[in-house]
This record gives sequence, C-alpha cells and structure tokens, in this order.
Amino acid sequence: MKADNSNIGPKLLVRRHFLREFHRDDPARVLDCFAGEGVLWRILRSEFNVDSYVGIDQKRKRGLIAADSLRILRAGKYTENVIDLDAYGSPWEHFDQVVKKCHHSVTVFLTYGFRNVSAVMPISACAIPKILSEAAGLNRFSVSVPPSLATFAAPLAIRYFLGRASQTFNIKKAYQAEPHTNAFYYGVRLEKK
Repeated sequence: MKADNSNIGPKLLVRRHFLREFHRDDPARVLDCFAGEGVLWRILRSEFNVDSYVGIDQKRKRGLIAADSLRILRAGKYTENVIDLDAYGSPWEHFDQVVKKCHHSVTVFLTYGFRNVSAVMPISACAIPKILSEAAGLNRFSVSVPPSLATFAAPLAIRYFLGRASQTFNIKKAYQAEPHTNAFYYGVRLEKK
C-alpha cells in the first residue's frame, strides 16, 4: 500500500545533492508529477532557491493541479528544468516522455517503488510494467513475477532508460540514493546535446 512521503530521508538526500550541484546559478523551476501532499518540495523550497513550483496529482488537492501528469509530459509544452517523478510504482513511462519531448537540459528525480516485499508476506505474482516488459523484449507475453523478483528489475530499468536518454542528452550525472526495501531513488542530470 502506498504511503505518501514514506522513507523521506533518501528522497531529500538525492534532491539536495542535485539542487546544490546543478541549480545554484540556474534556480529550479519544478514540475512535480506525483505531488501527493507536496511535502518534499515544501521542505526543499525552504532550503533552496526555487523560482517556480507546479505540483500535479490525480486527486484534487489545494495548491495543486488535478491532472494526468503523463498527458502533460506527452504534450511537451513545459519549460521547467526539474522534473520530479516520485511515483510509487513505475516512473518509466513518464521518464520516457521526458526524454522524447523535453527540448532543454533538465534534472529528473525518479522513485521506482513496488508493494512491500518482506520475507514474511505470501508470494503472489505482480505485473511488470508494460514499458519495462517491452524494454526487455517480453511484450508478447503476459509477464508476472513474485514481488521479491521485481526488485531485480530496478538496475536493469535505469540502465535501459539512461541508454535511451543518451541518444539525445549527455548524461552529466546519475545518482542513486540508498534504496529502501521496496523502492529505489534516483537523480539524473540530462544536458541537451
């Protein structure tokens, strides 16, 4: 079950690292695609120079835009230089759209999370996201694996999508914060070729 802002420490760590390195002279203009309650960026805006913040969430919440963030990324009409994809699930379809549609240098934060995979829970199948099964060449099959095996997809996914990004961007830096038992936290700086 999703818990907004669970394990907030590593999420803040990776964001602070990139904001210090890449947004000192180029203040952040943030597009937060899975804003939730907006807690992460409320904290970060008190610490860093953030020129603008646009929070998007599927649920209507005060101060946020209620919309499908994937549709906004597909349109490609944003100018923000920081895209936050703190999905509790798969951020890869969103990241793929950033790579395809973004026409400027950008810092991207990704959370790849899945339901709890503790050793005491019963093993039942969970689906691999469609875009990941396509990346692995498994799109002709219905792919489900035990949740404990889904954790092995994270390193493969980030490598695959960074490889795709490198066709149109120089990857200035890619960083992973300490993983949680059921989530991986990444920061990526993409500079337009």
